[in-house]
Amino acid sequence: MSGKLINATSVLCHLLEQPKPTINGTDLLGGAFGEGGHELVRERILTLGPTLSYVTCPDCGIELARVVRTVGVDRILLHCDECGEVEAGHTLLQTYAVSLTRLVDRLVSSLKLPPSNRKTVDYDISWRLGIEERKRGKAQTWYFARHLNDHNVARHLLDQIRLDNAAQSAKIITSTELPLPVSSPLAGYDVKNLTAIARMSQNVLLF
Repeated sequence: MSGKLINATSVLCHLLEQPKPTINGTDLLGGAFGEGGHELVRERILTLGPTLSYVTCPDCGIELARVVRTVGVDRILLHCDECGEVEAGHTLLQTYAVSLTRLVDRLVSSLKLPPSNRKTVDYDISWRLGIEERKRGKAQTWYFARHLNDHNVARHLLDQIRLDNAAQSAKIITSTELPLPVSSPLAGYDVKNLTAIARMSQNVLLF
């Protein structure tokens, strides 16, 4: 597996586990996230979020700095009450957000599931991806969820699994780090972390 593609899937899971799956452009495209962040943008899993007017000062890392003006093609001038005038890259102002709709679409198509069985369980949190008929009379029901370490999220997903009569056939993919707590409603179910079983590859997730 390509290291940068594995890294991209790991960055994606990191973002999905945030309360809002958004990230600053400088953090996404540089540092530890650099290679993976560029892959996510290239794969169109991320969409552009709002441009910021105030950012954390890149010099002191504490105070909020106000955007004063652009001073070059990709440079901006900031004013920080602690540091005074500070120059930074323009990417500091840009935010990116995970397109959850595109991600779920890609999971469904990559698993070759019929889209008619897709259902939102918790808005922007968990989904039934679809039902895979493996053999006559034998099916697997696929789910995807963020924040599975939240008891309520896990409980709602379990309620849907039971409603689907899929307790014996449920396959759950998550961005949450595993293992789940032993007290989780989903303890004992077949739960896999996305990074462990898939990687990005040209408009598809390879499982």
